[in-house]
Formats: sequence, structure tokens, C-alpha cells
Amino acid sequence: MPACPICLQDVTNLHGHHVVPQAKSKGLLEESLGLGPVIDICPTCHQSIHSLAASILAGKQPILPAHIAQR
Repeated sequence: MPACPICLQDVTNLHGHHVVPQAKSKGLLEESLGLGPVIDICPTCHQSIHSLAASILAGKQPILPAHIAQR
């Protein structure tokens, strides 16, 4: 069973997360790397990354999810 590289939990399914947001990679990475670099992470970490990014972009104080903070 693969482990998530962020939280280290063993999971049955991993999600591909684009390291460079797809909106920013248009034209920059598509030609050389396809859709840009992707890492495989668990669904919980994937959702957490997007929630943290949204909080930061909205000017809110981001909160580290408990499953990552307990590592």
C-alpha cells in the first residue's frame, strides 16, 4: 500500500496534485512537461493543500490540518 509523502499515512488511493497550479502553468510548462510536475498525495492532504492556498489568497490565517500537524 503506498504512503502519502506529506502525512506518511498508508492509503489505498493517491491523488495527483499539480505542484505548479494549472492556471499558472499554461504556456510555461505544458510544452516541456505536459501538465507540469505532479506529486501523488492522499485525498485528505490534497484537500488540505487547496484549503490552505485559498485561505492564504483570501488573506486569512491558515491553519495546519491536524493530521499533518501531528507528524
